[in-house]
Amino acid sequence: MDILAPLDDLAAQLTAVGLIAGTDPTKLNPPCAWVHCETWEPNTLTGGGTIHAQIDLTVPSWKLPRAMAELSRMLGLALQVVTPDGPVQLDTGIELQDKTILPGFRIPVDLDT
Repeated sequence: MDILAPLDDLAAQLTAVGLIAGTDPTKLNPPCAWVHCETWEPNTLTGGGTIHAQIDLTVPSWKLPRAMAELSRMLGLALQVVTPDGPVQLDTGIELQDKTILPGFRIPVDLDT
């Protein structure tokens, strides 16, 4: 089973609508969309399963009004590609190695495998 392929496909779709997106956080520079998986739920009757993924939208350590405006714009672009499979979290952040926390939104999406 290839878990990375559906994530890469989603990242490509996000890139096509104008977001910088990828699955490798070490190759992304904010503002960007990081596509990653949380869990995989197998379907034993039909094979395959569901990847419970996240799209983390993040921006540099900007002041809150600028960060929220850019994250809202990015969310609008992402919603052209996906329908969230749950509430969009508006208070997430990504912590860097130096303990800086970048502001972000998290979009839950389910992907079939």
